[in-house]
Amino acid sequence: FLEEMAQLSRDIPNVFIILRFKHIDWVSLPVFAEVVWEIESSENMVISMDYKKPFFSYDLCAHSDLVIAKHTSLGDECLAAGIPVLFHEYTHNTKRLVADAFDYGPARIMCFTYQELLERSKIILSGDPHAMTPDYEYLERIVYGGLGDGKVRKRIHAHIESLLKE
Repeated sequence: FLEEMAQLSRDIPNVFIILRFKHIDWVSLPVFAEVVWEIESSENMVISMDYKKPFFSYDLCAHSDLVIAKHTSLGDECLAAGIPVLFHEYTHNTKRLVADAFDYGPARIMCFTYQELLERSKIILSGDPHAMTPDYEYLERIVYGGLGDGKVRKRIHAHIESLLKE
């Protein structure tokens, strides 16, 4: 994920990428030293280190043109509030873990390759406010019920339970 975000910052040079994680202690691990150095050396990318300010992730999302995330309820909250999100849904040895459990189709928000992530990021960041409108309208109507009220997780769980009963 980190290497692909660094690649994305090179492939779309006019973006500014803020990486935010649930926990930040991993940045000091030797295994991540090279990629952390690459990110810190980048002109258009930083790792958010402010963990004292409550709900800082929400503040970052509220001011974002696009949120790219591994699947998380914060991503669902952003989608419900109308903030464009793309989910990074793959690693070197797994693919479609979340997509097979959650009903996000036919929306193109799940990216299964770097090429999909790059192309969809460019579409969303192109400035065309309707670029992915059908995808997000589907989610708003079917999954979120048009509500961005902080109860997305509860509705998602209910939606999954209804799918399991079918």
